[in-house]
Amino acid sequence: MIETFYAEATTNAAFRQAIRERVEQINVSRKNLDELCGVAAGYCSKLLAPGESKDRKRFVPPSWEVILPVVGLKLALIDDRDALAISEPMYEQRVTSAVRLNNTARKSKGRNKPKPKSARVKKAAKPKRGKPYLSR
Repeated sequence: MIETFYAEATTNAAFRQAIRERVEQINVSRKNLDELCGVAAGYCSKLLAPGESKDRKRFVPPSWEVILPVVGLKLALIDDRDALAISEPMYEQRVTSAVRLNNTARKSKGRNKPKPKSARVKKAAKPKRGKPYLSR
């Protein structure tokens, strides 16, 4: 049985390292990981490569969606009271009277519907220019 896994990550690099540690914990090859994730051969190796490299893939949310379920992890967001204590004094409260909940202002209410073809103004066709070699 695989032990319970816990890692704390507040940066992309730390998140990548946590996934690497989990893959090492479950002891699965990168080749098998590629097959289970349904990605091209070598993708997980490039995705989880340590350090900074030109060949390393960016670890972005679409990659998380592929690899997290395969390694048996899910993402949970937790309050960081220490970080909040630092940034909270700098918050500016929003003006609640200016907040538009359920904003539908950008939705068209029929004003921007295209006109039917019969109501469109037809432009006169431009006269065709003669070809220069024929005008001699």
